[in-house]
Amino acid sequence: MVKHLSLKKNTAGKDYVVGDIHGCFAQLEQVLEMLNFDPTKDRLIAVGDLIDRGDENLEALEYLNKEWFYSIIGNHEAMHIAQDFDGHYQKGMAWAYGYYLNKLRLRIKNLYQRYQKALEKESNLKEHIYVGRIMKKFNLPELDRFEENGVVTYDLEEKPVVDEAKEAIYWQLVQKMHQLPLMIDIETDHGLIGVVHAEIPMVYKSWNEAINLGANISDDKLNDSNLIWSRARIGYYETQSTRWDYASKVSGVSLIICGHTIVEEAMVIGNHYFIDTGLSLTMRKDYFDVKAALTVIDITSRLEHRFDFKHGNLVNQVIYDVQDIELQ
Repeated sequence: MVKHLSLKKNTAGKDYVVGDIHGCFAQLEQVLEMLNFDPTKDRLIAVGDLIDRGDENLEALEYLNKEWFYSIIGNHEAMHIAQDFDGHYQKGMAWAYGYYLNKLRLRIKNLYQRYQKALEKESNLKEHIYVGRIMKKFNLPELDRFEENGVVTYDLEEKPVVDEAKEAIYWQLVQKMHQLPLMIDIETDHGLIGVVHAEIPMVYKSWNEAINLGANISDDKLNDSNLIWSRARIGYYETQSTRWDYASKVSGVSLIICGHTIVEEAMVIGNHYFIDTGLSLTMRKDYFDVKAALTVIDITSRLEHRFDFKHGNLVNQVIYDVQDIELQ
């Protein structure tokens, strides 16, 4: 995995940074059309969380294969890389749960068969304990469980019915997500623009410090990183806490564009620019009056484009001039 990617200045066209897409690629297509996005010279950089919550998740692979599309890892990509499906329904990951179960069933079955011969001379109780430990390790309560006379066995043959072609695409997507960087910076006429999913932890004072932090995160610790999970700056801002200087600026970069935390309007804290305006909420039919939008920042012309959606339909577009945002 490349932890950091630097993009040279786009001298041919424009660079855009887009907020959390969360499986709403039909809405993204509408937005790109309204922006007159030109794939022959423009570039689109995503703040991560391309998948989950929306209905068009496998489409992320198609975008990640486009030369003009870039993305960093968000916490949702990290959960799929780690195959962390705890609370998958609440996290919007249910669409991929069958693929996950299929792979784990096969893995557990192979493990079981691998040691079965070694256990042939042992008691049925030891066999049960071994398989039970495997089940506990992989947290698979959904596997068919049978108990008779105190001995528990599991059905490792049956598997969820899923589309095999889509399942293959899913694993290609997970592999592609594993290649995404944690951080991107882009050269512009206005200075270096950084992109990270959540925020730069307040203990890190410079962009280079944060790059070094990312470089030292091992793959197995990726899903625990503050770069993709932290909400401290917005949390302290909302409570006006004096414990930390949440508005402190990170040196070595003009602006840091983030997603992760849903905000009603895109907002700047220090030199962090939070632009996740909750596009995926527009897909919730039970949210009757939800204010959900996709925010796109034209970092070339320094314009903020907000596209409001309701139940998946575009209802409004607003353009803000953000020339007055003080750059580092």
